[in-house]
Amino acid sequence: DQVIGIALTSNTVQPALIDRPIVLDQTIVVFASDQTALLGLLSSGIHGEWVRKHAASLRTDVRYTPSDVFETYPMPEDWASLSECGVAMESARNRVMSGRGIGLTATYKLIRDPLEEGQDVQLLRAAHVDLDWAVLATYGWSDLDPDHGFYDTEQGVRFTMERSVTAEVLDRLLELNHARYADEVARGLHSKRA
Repeated sequence: DQVIGIALTSNTVQPALIDRPIVLDQTIVVFASDQTALLGLLSSGIHGEWVRKHAASLRTDVRYTPSDVFETYPMPEDWASLSECGVAMESARNRVMSGRGIGLTATYKLIRDPLEEGQDVQLLRAAHVDLDWAVLATYGWSDLDPDHGFYDTEQGVRFTMERSVTAEVLDRLLELNHARYADEVARGLHSKRA
């Protein structure tokens, strides 16, 4: 009855649950799943930073190319526990969007605005903080404190993890990616290129 979709090109890199019978076109990357745990994982800052690092870009927008970002993203071994945080984030986000009559892009402009102090936006920020903590825990990285705040990024000021933590997360994800690829090669899952 639902799928998860991410705009192919956007500056939010945020997925959404999409109800049937909406017709989706080629500008949406569709995940044939309605799992709120997957929604949570894809909505996390951890996944978002991987995407921003490995995706092509167009001005400040990111192009979500599944072969470059989703297929190379080293998923945690067990992420089913993210369902509750995924639901909480989606619920908080829907309250902002329906309460203010705005869409996803406008909602995340509010999230990034350090002057925006509306309770609904603060609750959505808190839901994203909880989600990032939960995702870090699924990787076993509870030693990292994401230290969320307003930081300068290549896309401008964003409410995100502290930059040194982001760098550490990206390093650890890359190590996982390399280890998993080496394991797949050892098991004969990749043919040698000519």
